Amino acid sequence: MTAERTSHRHAASVRTASPREPKPDGPHFARVVIEAITPVVDAGRFPAKATLGEDVIVEADIFTDATDALAAALHYRRVGEKDWHEAPMQPLLNDRWRARFSAAELGVYEFMLEAWIDRFGTWQRDLRRRLEAGQDAEAEYQAGALLIEEAGLEADDPARNTLRKAAASLSAGGRVDGRVSIATDERLAELISRLSDRSSGARTEPASRVLVDPPLARVGAWYELFPRSLARKPGAHGAFSDLEARLAEIADMGFDVLYLPPIHPIGRSHRKGKNGAAMAGPADPGSPWAIGSEEGGHKAVHPQLGTLQDFRRLVEQARESHGLEVALDLAYQCSPDHPYVREHPEWFRRRPDGSIRYAENPPKKYEDIYPFDFECEDWWGLWQELKSILDFWIEQGVRIFRVDNPHTKPFAFWEWMIGEVKSAHPDVIFLAEAFTRPKVMYRLAEIADMGFDVLYLPPIHPIGRSHRKGKNGVAMAGPADPGSPWAIGSEEGGHKAVHPRLGTLQDFRRLLQQARDAHGLEVALDLAYQCSPDHPYVREHPEWFRRRPDGSIRYAENPPKKYEDIYPFDFECED
Repeated sequence: MTAERTSHRHAASVRTASPREPKPDGPHFARVVIEAITPVVDAGRFPAKATLGEDVIVEADIFTDATDALAAALHYRRVGEKDWHEAPMQPLLNDRWRARFSAAELGVYEFMLEAWIDRFGTWQRDLRRRLEAGQDAEAEYQAGALLIEEAGLEADDPARNTLRKAAASLSAGGRVDGRVSIATDERLAELISRLSDRSSGARTEPASRVLVDPPLARVGAWYELFPRSLARKPGAHGAFSDLEARLAEIADMGFDVLYLPPIHPIGRSHRKGKNGAAMAGPADPGSPWAIGSEEGGHKAVHPQLGTLQDFRRLVEQARESHGLEVALDLAYQCSPDHPYVREHPEWFRRRPDGSIRYAENPPKKYEDIYPFDFECEDWWGLWQELKSILDFWIEQGVRIFRVDNPHTKPFAFWEWMIGEVKSAHPDVIFLAEAFTRPKVMYRLAEIADMGFDVLYLPPIHPIGRSHRKGKNGVAMAGPADPGSPWAIGSEEGGHKAVHPRLGTLQDFRRLLQQARDAHGLEVALDLAYQCSPDHPYVREHPEWFRRRPDGSIRYAENPPKKYEDIYPFDFECED
């Protein structure tokens, strides 16, 4: 860590570090230029990102006119602290300077850079050159003594006495080596630097910001499951108690996060059946993303999973006994039976006939889901209520949220809401589940600096054509149907290739670099160990797949569902 100090300790010794006031009829006078500062995002609109415990490296181009030497300092503090800390900046190559500070606490830090003409440093440099050239340096010693005396005028005891003695020794003559020793004393130079006249310098204002997140925001292994599928008795509905019994097994596999899809009551109106059927049977549980019923909404727990107390116990057991964090799905949408539909119908879009508009992605229809209208007349009341959902689950102990389709909600909403949550709870982590156009992804990456920590991408590989599924999961695809991203592999490559319509591998590396370096955002890829029938592995290593009695490769099944476009690996094959 670079040496640092706390500015208030030397408040009586340091002059105001702002440029010289302009004359009434003259230009603004500052000889030093500070530019190209990193890390800064969107000219400072969003904070950069860092992880708890790491060093934040700050760099800038700093230069001046003529040949004077410069000094520069990094000022930083955690937002809410009264006093600034200062760390000296070190010159690199080509007028680039660097300093660093430790992200020792969660939350937002702010920093400014200051640079000024280092008159004592200029004198030291020129004296050294004269001595190396064998020139007479008596006049330079006298000039140096004056600089030290001037610095002493700004100092408190005992620094004033130290500087007076140094100035007297330098101007009195005597042994050359003794005078050189004084002139090159690093501690003396550091003291004078703190007392320097910085009025011809520059300071970057307003301050830039850095958001410090928990380590799990940067790296962690996630395990996803549906609690209702964990019942110990066949045909029964799983509960939190069943999941609690599996925590040790999940932790032993090396996972850090246990991600649960929505755990709320599920609506019955227009409930979908198996395989996306429009009509549900009496025993069909419905989609967990169709949130809300007469039993409650986003702040309630599905009664077959257990109680809110059961959930709190699950979160506590996962964290305290197994080192697992529980992540919840944050899906801002409702079923037609959600209490919000009855209590706040103004929060939803309407059709010309007055009915509430359900979710659509033509030709797909989701009659069991009502999206919110984020631009309704009562948008501020809606936004506050949606934030209260997060506040509620944070109170239950949840610290990680997987945000469902954030790109379908206003950027301004996320910027406000996540900023508010992060200010109160800097340990909260957000994963953005988005699969959309590149420029929208980049915007989410910028908003990530307000709180999104991970950008999740489904498989980005070439998609097979054999048995390609069509829209709404129909067995036959049309000529323009793109197919499922999870049917990985074609003549264009497999798991180590990028779908050509998405770009090149170089484009993807640039996305990773921009996300990480410019925004502190990690990109998470879906790791799907399965193949389409067109994957090169099928041709090159057919022994890696299960066979049917007739010798054909076995496709994936979850009866009655059939996935002819996907071949699962045989992890127990001979090879």
